[in-house]
Amino acid sequence: MDAHDRKRIAVAVQGGGAHGAFSWGALDRLLEDVERDRLEIVALSGTSAGGFNATLCAYALGTDDEQVLRARTARKLLKDYWLSDAADAPFSPYTVTAKAWHETTGSWNIDSSPVALTAALSNQLWSPLFFPQYDWLAQVLGNKIDFPTLQLQREPPHLYIATTNITLGRRDVFAKSAVTLEVLKASASIPQIFMPAHYGNYDYWDGGYMGNPPLSPLISHATDVVIIQLNPFARNERPLTAMAISNRVNEVTFNSSLIHEINAIEAMNKVLDYLDEKSKDNASVRQALETLGPLPFNRVNLYRITDEAYMRTLGYASKAVVAREFLQELYEKGWKAADDWLNKSYPSLSSTAPRVAALPSSPPAKDFPDQVLDDLLSRKNTFK
Repeated sequence: MDAHDRKRIAVAVQGGGAHGAFSWGALDRLLEDVERDRLEIVALSGTSAGGFNATLCAYALGTDDEQVLRARTARKLLKDYWLSDAADAPFSPYTVTAKAWHETTGSWNIDSSPVALTAALSNQLWSPLFFPQYDWLAQVLGNKIDFPTLQLQREPPHLYIATTNITLGRRDVFAKSAVTLEVLKASASIPQIFMPAHYGNYDYWDGGYMGNPPLSPLISHATDVVIIQLNPFARNERPLTAMAISNRVNEVTFNSSLIHEINAIEAMNKVLDYLDEKSKDNASVRQALETLGPLPFNRVNLYRITDEAYMRTLGYASKAVVAREFLQELYEKGWKAADDWLNKSYPSLSSTAPRVAALPSSPPAKDFPDQVLDDLLSRKNTFK
C-alpha cells in the first residue's frame, strides 16, 4: 500500500491494572494492520498499565527496522510482558481466590470474596508504610525496554505518559525522551498499595487521577484519536454494598479526567464546525477567517475501543488478578473489540497529517497559578 493511503491514528491507552490485558489484545489487533501496512500509529499516550502498553508499543515501533518487523516486535513484546506478568508476579491471594472463584461461579469478579473484603478493610486502616514494597515492575518490564535507547528514538510514534504530581497538585506528562522505568512506576503508584513514587523534586501517585489517559498531547499528531477504554462509563445497577460503592467510585474517579478532555475537544470541534458552516454562506465571516489565516486548532475525531458490557461484569479487585487464564480472556475481548472497531471505522480514518502540527504558546490564564494549567495552555510540565 502507498504510504499516502495508510491510515494515521493516535492511540490513548487507559490504565486499569490487570484489566490492561484488554488493551494488549486491542493493540495486538491494531498492530496486525500496522504489519499489513494499512495503519500507522503516529502517537501513543497512556497511564499506569496503559502506560506500560503504550511504552512497549512505542519502543518497538520507534526502531529503524522495516515496518513489518517493528510491528511484529511490538506484538511480541506485549505478549511477553503480559505472560511474564502472570508467571513472575509474587504470590497473590487475589489470583488464588480468583481462580477458585472462577471455577465455582464462572466469574472473575471477586469483589464479594473474603480476600477482597479483608483487603478493602486493611486499606482503610493501614498505609503502604506497613506493606512490603516489591519492585515487580523492574522484574517484568525493566528487561524488555532499553530506556536510553527509547529516549533517543526520533522515529514515530510519539509517546506521552501521565502522572499525578501530588506535591504541586497537577498532571505531569512525560514525553518519550523523558520516559524511564521510574516514570512508569510513578504513573502506576496506586496510593493504597504503594508509597508515593519520588522522581526529581516531586512525589507522584497514579496518573489516572489527572489523565486516564491523556488526550491533549495527541491532538497535534493525528486527526483521529482512538481511546482504548477499560473503565465503563455506565452501570445500570445501583451500587449499594460497600464493595460496589468502592468499585463505582474508582470507575468514576478514573474516568473523570477523560470525560473532561473529551468534552473540551468536542467543544472545540463544535466551534470549528460552526465557523466552517457560517463561512460557506456569510462573506463577512469568510473574509474575517481569511484575514486571520489558518486557525491554530484541528478538528479531532474521537473513537473508542471498549466492551462495556464485559467490563461491567468485572470489579475493582479483579484489577489485581494476574491469572494467565484471566489475562488471556481479557486479551481475546480486547482483540475482538478492536477488530469490530476497525471493520466499522477504518474507511472513515484519515491518511493525512493534521494541518496544525502544534498549538501556539499563550500567556498563563488570569488568576490561575501556572502550575495547574495544562502544558498546551502554557504550563511547563510536559517533560522532554
